[in-house]
Amino acid sequence: NLVWIVLLHLVQDVQSYCMGIGANPGFSGPPVVQQVDITTVLVSWEGLVTRIDCADQFVVKSGPVSSPSDYILSEMMPTSTFKLVIKERIPEIKYFYQVIAREEKGWNGVDYNKSPETLFTTSRKNGNLRPEFVPADPPKPVTQVTPQ
Repeated sequence: NLVWIVLLHLVQDVQSYCMGIGANPGFSGPPVVQQVDITTVLVSWEGLVTRIDCADQFVVKSGPVSSPSDYILSEMMPTSTFKLVIKERIPEIKYFYQVIAREEKGWNGVDYNKSPETLFTTSRKNGNLRPEFVPADPPKPVTQVTPQ
């Protein structure tokens, strides 16, 4: 009886996930990237997520195309968030942007379901996004990943 109580307690702590063929979150296209100013971009994946019911969080990965191992990852965001402001971009440097839908699979680990990448370069030639289209309260800042 004690074994059943322990097993029931463990099962309650496991998050549910979608099972079956094709039951994974995904993306119908790459994220949309817009210039907020010369060193800031807005990344949006609104309307691009498929099977959002299978996702647990989103993460945005970005980095310079010329040095892809120098990428940064955003903090994990809830599945109700579809935009992220990223600052400290170097003008005239091409960056890649990719959204990742994290799917917690309990004892089976985590799946990272990735969108296609968008390549974008901030430039004085680009027009800036109007301030009213920039989220007022962006999620936490991104963190640098240093390869080992």
